Amino acid sequence: MDRPTSDTPFSLVGPLRPPAQMLADQSYGGHSSVHDDATAASLGLTAGPIEGPTHFSQLDPLLAALWGDRWFSHGCVSAHFQTMVVEGEEVRATISSTGPAARTVRIDATKADGTPVLTGTASMGPDHPETELGPRLARAQGSPPERLHVIDLLSVGQTGPGDETITVTCGSCDLEWERDLTPRCPTCGSDAVRPALQSIVEKSRGTQLSIQSLRVVHLCPDCDAGQLAIWNRSNTPLRPAELPHDPD
Repeated sequence: MDRPTSDTPFSLVGPLRPPAQMLADQSYGGHSSVHDDATAASLGLTAGPIEGPTHFSQLDPLLAALWGDRWFSHGCVSAHFQTMVVEGEEVRATISSTGPAARTVRIDATKADGTPVLTGTASMGPDHPETELGPRLARAQGSPPERLHVIDLLSVGQTGPGDETITVTCGSCDLEWERDLTPRCPTCGSDAVRPALQSIVEKSRGTQLSIQSLRVVHLCPDCDAGQLAIWNRSNTPLRPAELPHDPD
């Protein structure tokens, strides 16, 4: 794999891999931990969640391809976890940068269905640039929340988003709308869609196009068969449906 140059926007995308459960036999205080399937089930979870740092092993090949062996002695991962993963689910890791990548890059991991697992930064030391958790901690300390809640929003036996929605409120005009969590094909309405990554590009100079970011798109095996075949074959971000152009 060719290493990206430090002044070129890029992304490196790993394959889908099922992380292994490493802590199934962990116990403390005379009982098994939440990583044990039976204990997890008693708490209303579908199975024992994969330990967070296990996901970092999927980032190592990508970061070593960028920074070489020095990554293992001077590298730093700063991650915000968004969704738990259980054994048998597949996860894809991605690193990307929209600018100079000499010392820091964005990291992301998503499930096969596009559900985000973690997001954050990877950086090279010893003097690390600002990490993902630095600003998050500063915001939390600067404006403490009035009420913390996690498990009170879950129900026993809940396995996924189902028919639930997210309510979005505009901070300027207070307009509210609901966002459906179940991706569907806009053409046929099927929910049997497959997630893929698509490039977001802008003109940098002249006719040159540069990747600015990535977005998750959901492809229908029937309506988007061609694009899905390209994604499965290349495992690299898809071209955008429309390229930027100069106004007439």
